[in-house]
Amino acid sequence: MVFLRRKTIKGREYLYEVENYWEDGHVRQRVLKYRGPVAPVRPRKKEEEKQKPETNPKKT
Repeated sequence: MVFLRRKTIKGREYLYEVENYWEDGHVRQRVLKYRGPVAPVRPRKKEEEKQKPETNPKKT
């Protein structure tokens, strides 16, 4: 089974692709690939802060 593991090292997060396998009757894990640092997530803007252009302006 292959999955992504998130590790924190010195306060920064990194992703690794890890695999489980059986060896001598025990489950072992090995790192298959380093996937790189996790990008910081930017917070969403509140709806009132977003400025949407009017698509259907009313005619008078």
